[in-house]
Amino acid sequence: MYYRICNYNNPQDRDAKKKFFPAPHYLGTLTTKQFAKRLSHSTTMTEADAMAFLVECANIFEEALINGEKIKLDGIGTFKETFGGIGQEKASDVTADSIRNLRTAFLIDSELRRRIQNEIYFTKAGNLINKTDDENTSVEQREKGD
Repeated sequence: MYYRICNYNNPQDRDAKKKFFPAPHYLGTLTTKQFAKRLSHSTTMTEADAMAFLVECANIFEEALINGEKIKLDGIGTFKETFGGIGQEKASDVTADSIRNLRTAFLIDSELRRRIQNEIYFTKAGNLINKTDDENTSVEQREKGD
């Protein structure tokens, strides 16, 4: 996995000196079509069958999560809806209107996480990126005026 070096402000103390941190640098996104193609190469499914399978998985995910079910896929992980809320003085005052920040959470399978952590290595991706500027322009390029 690649990382880049970013220069961040402290969001809780704007007057503090910026610090340098590693940040993930992704080489791209594996799309549904690309995923289906890989799946078809490692199974007996055709690419079209794999696409249909993935589309139906999305439909099943939607239905299950809307219905309040968690989805546990052995070897992959668990998906679930979660949310925060506004606290009330009395339990009787807590209603659906108290719910805020609905989000979908994914908890990776512990064995899959272990395998990834044992196999992953980190490589510096390239030039320094300043998060307050264009993410595609290195500090060196900005200093040269490129």
